[in-house]
Amino acid sequence: MQVTDASTASFGGVPILPGPRVIFAPSFAVGCGDVLHKVSGGKLSARSTLIVSGANIKIQNLDLDGTLIVRAVPGAHVVLKDLTVKNRGWAIELLKGGGARAPEELRVRGYQLVKYEQRVIEFTEPGDFVCAT
Repeated sequence: MQVTDASTASFGGVPILPGPRVIFAPSFAVGCGDVLHKVSGGKLSARSTLIVSGANIKIQNLDLDGTLIVRAVPGAHVVLKDLTVKNRGWAIELLKGGGARAPEELRVRGYQLVKYEQRVIEFTEPGDFVCAT
């Protein structure tokens, strides 16, 4: 999978290199070998967020520029094939006004995750599914 790096940013004076945020639940993959077996081709933009939960999900040529959440129950066998997802996604933003009115856990970090838009694909029944386009 091709991954685009972002420009260096600074949060609270600490320089970071933000990039896509990817969360694979243990039900999807517990190690690199699982990921290599289940994910092939595709690309993630620097601002993307991908969350995958479910044992039998394969991702082939995903083009993600935004946020995608995929969930599948046990017994659901899912193939995401040549899927393109583009939306506003989620963004990490500095707290406004120094965060004086923000909860303590946000003030400590100096930023917050703002969830503008996401696509959720959820498989709630066992079966075989192919999701494309």
